[in-house]
Amino acid sequence: MMNLLELSKATGLPPEDLRGILHDRYHRVVLHELAPVNTEAETELLAEYAIRSPPHPAKKQHPRKPSPGPDRERQRTETLQFLRRVSNHDVFIDTCSLLHTGFFPFYALYRKAVSRPLCVPYVVKLELEKKLHDPRLHTQASRVLELIHRDNNIILLGGDEDLRRSDCGRKRVHADPVFVEKLLYLRNNGHSLLLITQDKAMTADILEINNLRSRHSKAVVLVKKLTPDGFLADSQ
Repeated sequence: MMNLLELSKATGLPPEDLRGILHDRYHRVVLHELAPVNTEAETELLAEYAIRSPPHPAKKQHPRKPSPGPDRERQRTETLQFLRRVSNHDVFIDTCSLLHTGFFPFYALYRKAVSRPLCVPYVVKLELEKKLHDPRLHTQASRVLELIHRDNNIILLGGDEDLRRSDCGRKRVHADPVFVEKLLYLRNNGHSLLLITQDKAMTADILEINNLRSRHSKAVVLVKKLTPDGFLADSQ
């Protein structure tokens, strides 16, 4: 089992950010950098931030084999059809999907199928700006930020009021609770929603919104993840 410092090096996330994630998602408080983290958390975080792991110097890197032509075309068609079916939904995307290799191919399909803007919470923009300091993510983060700044079909939602305080009272950038709050509010006000995320924990939380008994709504909340080719797939 990794300690906090080892997990930080493996994922590229600062220890303070990891403490926040461990507390919010897994209800685990890690006070010391040498303290072990939860095994489930370690496994999921390593999987989620695998994009951050540099290639092993001893292994020769081979290009990813493309999907067979007919299957790839089928996935493309299904993604376009799905996007057209949910064209009246508010569509949100989180940081890990914006940093995913499939984002730009997906966005080309999105613009082809949907006229509504893609929604990016303000805290996601702040998370992207933090990634500019990581050499492994700098290029993708800067490309996405440039797109957000110049493309009128992407809208930023929220502001500094969306920053949440840690147990120590300091404001910190963490988008997950903001997604849950915003999507819950919109769903309760009759907005059908689509969230695109690679995060399994947040997927489970967001889908639970559909099961609320205290506030019935005809609106539905859907969650999908990106494939490397930019297609949409089920998150669970």
